[in-house]
Amino acid sequence: MKRMLLIQFIIFLKLISCKEQKQEQEQIVEQGQEQARELEYIDEGQSTEIKEDNFKNTLIKQIEEGDQHENWKNTYQKIDLDALVYIEDIILTNNGYENPEKDVFNEKIKIIFGRTIDNQSGNSYLKIDMSDKCDKKMYYIPNSLGLNFVYVTKNYNFITEFIPLPLLFDYQKIYPDISKNEKSFWNRMDDLPEARRFNQQLLISRNKYLFNDDESQFPWLITNDIYFMESLVTVFGYTEDEKLLNWVMGRNYKKAEYFIENYVFVKNCKGNLEIRKDILNYIGKNCNEQKTAYIEHLFKHTYYLIDSYQHENSKFNEKEKIKILAHAANIYDQLFINHHFIGKSNRGRWNILGTYFYNSSAEDWNKLKKEFILNNYYNLPNLKSLVKYAERFSSAGAPYY
Repeated sequence: MKRMLLIQFIIFLKLISCKEQKQEQEQIVEQGQEQARELEYIDEGQSTEIKEDNFKNTLIKQIEEGDQHENWKNTYQKIDLDALVYIEDIILTNNGYENPEKDVFNEKIKIIFGRTIDNQSGNSYLKIDMSDKCDKKMYYIPNSLGLNFVYVTKNYNFITEFIPLPLLFDYQKIYPDISKNEKSFWNRMDDLPEARRFNQQLLISRNKYLFNDDESQFPWLITNDIYFMESLVTVFGYTEDEKLLNWVMGRNYKKAEYFIENYVFVKNCKGNLEIRKDILNYIGKNCNEQKTAYIEHLFKHTYYLIDSYQHENSKFNEKEKIKILAHAANIYDQLFINHHFIGKSNRGRWNILGTYFYNSSAEDWNKLKKEFILNNYYNLPNLKSLVKYAERFSSAGAPYY
């Protein structure tokens, strides 16, 4: 009975232009009852499903509360997210989402967001802060007031934003008995139908793109979901998706200085250096005479890192700085040799390792070389030969032969 009602509900969502189907009526639980805030559950292994009566009670509660964002952090709970996910699972299925195997989904979440799913824990969700990858505290708060949370559903294998149910579907059509005497905010929103269409498309496009490899969703996402898509690279370092990486790099080209300073050499959640090698490789492959912003700011950023080598306020320790120099030089210094247009900002005279060799003491240079050798030159293909090339620099800069 419950399943049939939900199927009818989703058919309505998908076929708004078709004739309205007759929906089963259920007795309304007296509004205001405390039990409307306490859902009962049907347990199926680790999964959790909401009974139809309790789903309806949750909807009634949200309708009555309206769009008072400032109150949501106090009135919305896990049960509200459970109700949302329950419906979204059906929406996704009916719109072609292929639910991935649990191990495949878990691995994708690890690669994209750097989070590990423990299916043995009692928690149904992971909360992901799209502006802070290290914030792992659990809050059940709808996205409002500047919050940008995404929730991973461990039992259903998809991701979702936490939104009120009235922003997802036309409850007045599905539950006309609820709306008979309704005097809430929701039915006064002029753009509510458009908001619902957008929220459904957002749910579908994100999940089909990330977990079904459906590239047809990409154009819509980079047009309508820019912050989320960009944050996958800038905040979480998800660079395995070449199309996404190319889009992010192109979008940030005019902000190359800020991008290099903040998104290439970063600290992970354990406080250790993380080098986003795919971004460096992109810079090396896509540098040309007309587009040198990324490569030039890579040099400048590394130069300032060298200049403040002994400064205590740097977020990187000595070994991390040497590793950064190595990876930056492996890209920049090789391009410096191969292309005459590299080095416009320093009149083409200096590269990264050459600058450090000339300005540092013999002790510091030998310490750097020793660290390179101990780490097998970090398995970087150009680094060993670039060290020898740097030792030919003089007060005039690069050697002429």
